[in-house]
Amino acid sequence: MSNEGSGPEDNSDGVRVVWTSEMAKKAGLMEGVDLDSMSFLEVIKCPWQSQELSDIYHELYELWHLSLTAKQKERLYSNKYS
Repeated sequence: MSNEGSGPEDNSDGVRVVWTSEMAKKAGLMEGVDLDSMSFLEVIKCPWQSQELSDIYHELYELWHLSLTAKQKERLYSNKYS
């Protein structure tokens, strides 16, 4: 089970545009930026999930990230916003 989502639950075009704009604002991107060429990943903190389980997920992600080649890592860019 993942706490990450790459889009809104309702995937209609209008909802996706609003969701993408909200993610861009959280990232501090200025208006007028070409959002079509970007992708966002929203990480949700579930109230029922223990901190220990969250720590396990983060550790697994770090292990996966360490396994990537330099070329694969070039394609990934992420910032964490609360």
